[in-house]
Amino acid sequence: MNLKKTLVLVVVAVLFCVSCVSKKSFDALQAEKNDLSTKLDNLQSQFTASEQDMQREMESLKQANSNLSSEKHALDADLAKVKGDLESKLTQVQSSVDDKQRQLDALRGDINEAFASVEVAVSSSNARINEIENFLYLDLDDELNFRSGSSSVDPNDKETLKMLADMLINNPKVAMIIEGHTDGRTIATDKYQDNWDLSVARATAVVRKLIKMGVNPEQLIASGRSEYMPTDDNETSDGRKNNRRTEAIIVPNIGKLYRISKGSK
Repeated sequence: MNLKKTLVLVVVAVLFCVSCVSKKSFDALQAEKNDLSTKLDNLQSQFTASEQDMQREMESLKQANSNLSSEKHALDADLAKVKGDLESKLTQVQSSVDDKQRQLDALRGDINEAFASVEVAVSSSNARINEIENFLYLDLDDELNFRSGSSSVDPNDKETLKMLADMLINNPKVAMIIEGHTDGRTIATDKYQDNWDLSVARATAVVRKLIKMGVNPEQLIASGRSEYMPTDDNETSDGRKNNRRTEAIIVPNIGKLYRISKGSK
């Protein structure tokens, strides 16, 4: 009887112990579950917050993209306008350049035309040109010199006069200035008031000779420089003789060039 009671007590004790162990395990598992639930809730909250942040960032990026697209369209429009303006200006500049080139070509043609007759006249006469003070002087082998105080042409200058006459007759587009000069000594006579009178008289005498030889008077101009353009020393007899002279100046037809320089057509 005692043995039965003992066995019963033992069984009860074992069941009690097993019950206690199961309760502890259950409580532990429950606590773990609760902890995991808490962590899951936290993770869910973090995920939700992150998802909301990402959504806001996505909306912000969409807005930024929309703004950038609008700016791009505006920039494209501005670029197209600038490109159009530049192309228009380039066309205008090119047109202006072409126009200037045509003017330059025309001017070059006018210059060539103006001096062509001079070159032909000089080369055909075997003469030479010296540029002095922006004038084209003929370099004459035999100068037209005068006696002191006289405007009479020396008969020995006939060959030089014929060369000038032939040049002008054969080249009717060429004009010539006959320029008279004196030496440095002053003069005051009934015929010549001063060296200006004398220098012009010498030029006029040569002009009249050329006209008699068949030159068109419209091709000739008589002028005087008095004693103010000597080529030699007025202190010597030979120097004064060389200064008593007339010079021949070729005159190109530059009237059109002058009008162009003033902008007229």
